[in-house]
Amino acid sequence: MPRDIRRVITGHNDNGKSVVIIGNGIAGITTADHIRRRHPDCKIHVIGRERYHLYNRMAITRLIYGRSAMRGLTLMPESWYDDREINCWLNTRAVGIDRKQRCVHLGVGEALEYDRLILAMGSTSFVPTIHGIDMPGAFVVREAEDAMHIREFVQEHGCRQAVVAGGGLLGLEAAFGMHQLGLDVAVLERGEWLLRRQLDATGAGILQNYLEGLGIGIDLKAEASALRGDKRVHEVRLKSNQQMRCDVFLACAGITPNIGLAKDAGLASNRGVVVDDHMRTADYSIFAAGDIAEFEGRVSGLWPSAVEQAEVAAINALGGDARHGITAQETMLKVAGIHLTSIGRFEPRSRDEVVIAKLNDVKHTYRKIVIADGRIVGAIMIGHPMSAPVVVSAVKQKRDVSGDIDALKAGDWSCLARPATRGKRQAEQKVPLPA
Repeated sequence: MPRDIRRVITGHNDNGKSVVIIGNGIAGITTADHIRRRHPDCKIHVIGRERYHLYNRMAITRLIYGRSAMRGLTLMPESWYDDREINCWLNTRAVGIDRKQRCVHLGVGEALEYDRLILAMGSTSFVPTIHGIDMPGAFVVREAEDAMHIREFVQEHGCRQAVVAGGGLLGLEAAFGMHQLGLDVAVLERGEWLLRRQLDATGAGILQNYLEGLGIGIDLKAEASALRGDKRVHEVRLKSNQQMRCDVFLACAGITPNIGLAKDAGLASNRGVVVDDHMRTADYSIFAAGDIAEFEGRVSGLWPSAVEQAEVAAINALGGDARHGITAQETMLKVAGIHLTSIGRFEPRSRDEVVIAKLNDVKHTYRKIVIADGRIVGAIMIGHPMSAPVVVSAVKQKRDVSGDIDALKAGDWSCLARPATRGKRQAEQKVPLPA
């Protein structure tokens, strides 16, 4: 902890509420937004390690091939923060948490006292154990600056061939970004198909065919073991002993929650900082949300979960009683130019469950729903951007479609757009958040 503290900023007001939020990603800013909605007078400080206000992290690969840098990526103008009197400390690091004195020490030598502290530090890219991974030309991409560095390196060295390790969402987006920049790109996926968390084998096949049609190579059951080169990367060796020419190597192998600050403060943590269903840590005055939070042994790592957790943390930080539960995992985005939606579980658990699927190889479209006990519990939608929100809503509501199965099998999914009948079972499943 810093010894030379120039100034302690208390931020206390007549209502006695000062909230400090570490992290200005989607979890941090959503928390700040909901706190301000419910408490017009409390002091809110948000500490952001990056130099930018909240931006669309899922779209940072545009910075590899686009022409407008950060324009269009930031989600709110600076006036949004000013209007809500949210004090943002950009390009600033939190270096210590003093739980006894209830203050956060900053790398610039100041300290912020808090009544409530929200941890929303997010995560960093997991760096796999690969010989030569620290060589120039090897990258991870998690933040805007990472994507900008890749673009700069490609131009500086006239790069022509890239290899991406990881066939997840970020890996495919990055591969598409470098393809758009003019590089020959190959994706290494150690599993049996792409996007194992979001797609079944059929959906992944549709996506793979689409990507290969663009000119992006896909190598399944393939894993890098070493990078080789003189002053920078020139070759990737796989565990199969195959060699691949490579000017740029990008590792997209998952995330590592940024729990260091919380561990140093003595907060319970495993992979993430352990929280209860109120998003509260072992310390009554400290909450966590987003990639850093571990709830019931799981770190979600998904944008929709971060948004929900942040709202729950905000409500409870102000004395409310909101609860977070394990909800259907949801992904809705555009992957390498193709619309993809996945929610809930997309494989049946027994022969009694109904699976309805329709595939169009020519148009690269696919839709699938899983029905259990007459209710829709999961879905995959590829290339159906207009109808996807309706299907997602039906899964979240666990819509009773027992009387519509024949129509669904015939391809008529209009029943999912009808207003839901609020039966007793649905009412019991919905847990409202306090106003």
